Order: sequence, then structure tokens, then C-alpha cells
Amino acid sequence: AWEQQFMHLPRPWITLSLGGNTKQGSYRTSDWHDVIKRVQALAGKGSLLITTSRRTPKEAMDICTPLLQSAPHFLYRWDADKNNPYLGMLACADAVAVTGDSLSMCAEACASGKPVFIYANDQVAPPKHRKLHQALYQRGMARPLDHNATLDWKPVAALDDAGYVASEIRSRFSEMFA
Repeated sequence: AWEQQFMHLPRPWITLSLGGNTKQGSYRTSDWHDVIKRVQALAGKGSLLITTSRRTPKEAMDICTPLLQSAPHFLYRWDADKNNPYLGMLACADAVAVTGDSLSMCAEACASGKPVFIYANDQVAPPKHRKLHQALYQRGMARPLDHNATLDWKPVAALDDAGYVASEIRSRFSEMFA
């Protein structure tokens, strides 16, 4: 349903899920500039599908909006009362970039089966978040959103731990139920 909203934008479509400040720390102005510049470089001549979260500070969008003037984009500012395109953006994206301050957003991005890039800011993401990032990198489901990020790779598999557990149960106990 959301694809029609994005059809006027050139491909590739890169979804950018912006989180926000946490109890562990706050993003600096330079961090917001950095994540936008990196995702613009990743998109090349393509477009950005950007969504914020309830934790994304207004100041972040005040900083980011002028940086987006030169790039084709669709921007959704989180609002609990509006029809949120987040899942549509994940479904339509050719790749997904996500700030690493949210375990949920990282996992949801990796469940999409698309190439995923994580902007991991150690000042905001606590050790348990960084541990998840490393696990996703090691499993081939994500890569860092760094200066070397390119769209020339595909994830090994989509994150589906519930499916993995169900498969293990079936294989280990199938003879009990035969």
C-alpha cells in the first residue's frame, strides 16, 4: 500500500529509521549530520525513506531537514495519531539503515531480509546494544553504516529466531510425535 507513495522517487530506496537519545547518552549535532551524510552516500542517486521514532528529538530533525534539501526523500515524523509508514518503508526498501540505539529497530530491519546498515554510536548505544550489533554482523545480517558501506551485498538470511527455534523443536522432537 505504501509503494504508491514512493513511486515518484528514484531508486534505490534506502529506509532510514532514526531513533534517539537514551538513558546512556545523547546524540550530538555532529552525529545527526554524520548519519544523514552516510546514508546519502549509500543511496547515491537514489532516495531516502526516513522515519523518526518517539525518541527522536525535534532538534535532530531541525538539523537533518536542511541536509535533505538536495536529496530526493520521503520524511515521516513520528506521531502516535497518524498512519505510520514504518512497516511499509521496511517492505519497500532496497536497503535499510538504522540507528543502533534501538534493539527493536535493529531486529525489525534485519527481519526484512534487506541489506541492513547500523549506525552505532557508542555514546548512545549501551554494551548490550553493541553486543547485538556484533552478533548481527557476525551472522551476516547487517553491516556497519560506515564510510565503506555499499549496496553490493545481500544478507545471508533474514532474522527469524522464532522460525529457527520452531525448526529445532521439530527436528529434535519429531520422532516423539510421529
